[in-house]
Formats: sequence, C-alpha cells, structure tokens
Amino acid sequence: MGNTMEVCLRNQALAVTVSTMFGAIRAFSVRAGGRDISLMRSVRDHRDGSALDTACFPLIPFGNRVRGNRFAFGGKDYGLTANSPTDPLYLHGDGWLKDWSLEDVGDDSLSLALMVRGESRSPYCYDGFQSFRLIGGCLEICLRVVNRGEETLPFGLGWHPYFPLTTGTTLMAPATGFWTEDGDHLPDRRSPAPNDLDFGAPRRLPDHWVNNVFDGWTGVAEIHWPEWGCGLSITADPPLFHYMVFTPGRRREAERGADYFCFEPMSHRPGGHHSPDLSGLFPLVPGTALEARIRLEANVPAFSY
Repeated sequence: MGNTMEVCLRNQALAVTVSTMFGAIRAFSVRAGGRDISLMRSVRDHRDGSALDTACFPLIPFGNRVRGNRFAFGGKDYGLTANSPTDPLYLHGDGWLKDWSLEDVGDDSLSLALMVRGESRSPYCYDGFQSFRLIGGCLEICLRVVNRGEETLPFGLGWHPYFPLTTGTTLMAPATGFWTEDGDHLPDRRSPAPNDLDFGAPRRLPDHWVNNVFDGWTGVAEIHWPEWGCGLSITADPPLFHYMVFTPGRRREAERGADYFCFEPMSHRPGGHHSPDLSGLFPLVPGTALEARIRLEANVPAFSY
C-alpha cells in the first residue's frame, strides 16, 4: 500500500474517520450525553492489513462471490482468480483491496477515487468514486462506478459495514425474499425466512452463524442498541434492493473479544453472474455509470442537532 491518509469529519452530532487504504471507514460515532457512542464496530489491529478489520468497506464493481470463479456474458466466458487468502472464490471485487486517492476535503465532506485497469485477477476495468457527507445527525455515503473497459459487463455496488452486537441488539429491515446458503456461501433457494431471521419487525440477532441474502428490501432498516439507548436508521436509494446479514455468532466472537454483525446493502444478489436476469447486476456499456447512495442517521433520545 502507498501513503495512507486518514480524514476525520466531525460536526455537533457525528464523527466519521475515512481512510484512503481500502476506501474504508475506520470509525463512526455519535456524541450524546457527554459521551461518544460507536455506531460501527471498533477497528481491529491492522497487523494483516485487511479491510476485513475495518468498520466498513465498499463493494465495487460488485459484492460477494462468483460461483466457480467463472461467468459467461454476451457470448464470452470470463475467468477470475481468488483474491483472498481465506476464500477459494473471488470475493467483493477490487475496491476493498486497493489504495484510493483523496480527491477533495471540506468541513463536512470528502471524496475518494479509484482507478482499476488491466487486473490479472478480473476482467473489470473501471473508475470508482466515493463521497462522504455529514448532515446534522446523518452520514450520507455515495458510491459510483464507471465502466472503463472495452466490453459490456455486469456491475453492482454495495457496502460491507460492521455493527456492534450487544445482547439486546435488534434489527428491522423489511424484505419480501430470503435465500438459504449453500456450501460455497452463495444463495441456494428462495424461501420464507425462518422465524429468527424474519426482520420485518425489530428482532434480536440470533446467536449462531448467519450468512444470508434478502431481496425485495424496502430500503429502510433500523438497528437498536437498548443497552446504550441508541439506534441507527439506514435508508437506501434504488438500486439497493438487497441486503446481506452476516454474523459468526456471539459466542464464537466473544471468545475473541469482538462481537459484531454485518448488514450489507447491495444492488444485487450474490451469484448473480450466473442468473439469467443477473439478479440486480447492471450491464454497463463502456463509459456508462452506476450509482448507489445510503444514509445512516443516529437516533438518540433527548438529543437534538
């Protein structure tokens, strides 16, 4: 990695620290009652230099895995090479592995850029852009990708945030579809959500492995930490109609001293490269763009900003 830069944006309500390494968020907190409450998990020691130890990283030019590290599109076959030492399948695109460049910094906003050309592990060539803006008690994040290759390819966008997981943490994220997980950690079958994973109403996260995608998402989610008297509202614009929920389970992570869960807004279903309808991936002709936007608003009773 090159020269890493970190920028902290702060206003009366919120503070967010963004790093050019991986284009990742390293900290996100709200100031309430004279104390700072972390709205994303604390960053782990970067001894292995992994985006998996950050608070949130971008999913670009698509998120999650590609079955068999191959896909066919437009009458051509494309191959990918595994890009993570912990997974045999190509994972999460390129943005989470790269140095981004700091393009602009203001009092309450900043922007990053990324250029990917001729990667040996992937056929994707693109420009990526991220912007972060504080508006009162809300953090707005925008992610944009432009196809700079010579061929039309399916693109998708999303984010991979890590949220604190307390005993009482609840999640509400209404969606119409739930997918089971197969042995390759990819969606298997669409079915009714089991009771402990039905987030149509606020529900505590189960204490076991969860790694499932939901589709037909309304674009609205609520996280609540009753122990802290604090919550977080997440709103997403189209094309973010999917989300992943991931947690290894409290007991397993408690032994490591790091309780968390991931709620990952995405434009597409993992494995969409092999679906006839691409499952939310967008075919971008050279020079065209795809953009996604989310807002994260802190909910702290008796606190105004």
